[in-house]
Amino acid sequence: EPAYPDVSPTTKEEDIEELEPDLETCRNFDENLLTDEQKLTRRMLLDALETDLTAAGLSLYYQPLNPLTGLQNQLPVDISEYRFDKKEDIDASIRYVELIDSYFEDIIKLENSIADAGLAPDDAAIDRIIESCKPYLVPAKENVLVTSLPDKLEAFGGLTDEEKKDYENRMEAAVTEHLIPAYKKLSEAMEELKDNENTAVRYNEFKEIVEKTFGQVKEDVPSYSELF
Repeated sequence: EPAYPDVSPTTKEEDIEELEPDLETCRNFDENLLTDEQKLTRRMLLDALETDLTAAGLSLYYQPLNPLTGLQNQLPVDISEYRFDKKEDIDASIRYVELIDSYFEDIIKLENSIADAGLAPDDAAIDRIIESCKPYLVPAKENVLVTSLPDKLEAFGGLTDEEKKDYENRMEAAVTEHLIPAYKKLSEAMEELKDNENTAVRYNEFKEIVEKTFGQVKEDVPSYSELF
């Protein structure tokens, strides 16, 4: 069943905490009982688990949106490139579009939490994120998910004209009823995050840390928009 990942910071922290027992189990393995290949596997697993656990407490530093390669840019492209090996794959691609609005609701909640922590993008970056949403606010017939589907259905083969028309109509409806409203709501939500006092405070704190660590800087510390 198609489903998007849970982006809740709480869930991410819980997932990280659940790695602790695995790490302890891995550490307690007696290497003397393992072959050379198993020893290498154990050490690689230890490294991976220890690296993942370093992310504890950092879930709000995860930023799914950015002006260039953010989720809002990649998601429609990824769905449009979804491989069709069986009819269920075509249904799944349409279902992913139908679920975008609920997924973006979760993204908006995450962005609000990030902003409350003073970690939101600056206003210039937010403007660019909003701008990147505009190509997906066009009428459904112009959306890449709709325009690319006929060729994909033709390449899939074995479908009647009636089946192809039904899939095309369902995709267009999914874009109209779910994707476009989702991108509109995301744009509006990001607009509301501008002029965030918490972000300005954290930016100034960061500048102070840099100056205390490396001495007075001649130029301003790069902002989020300058980094992306």
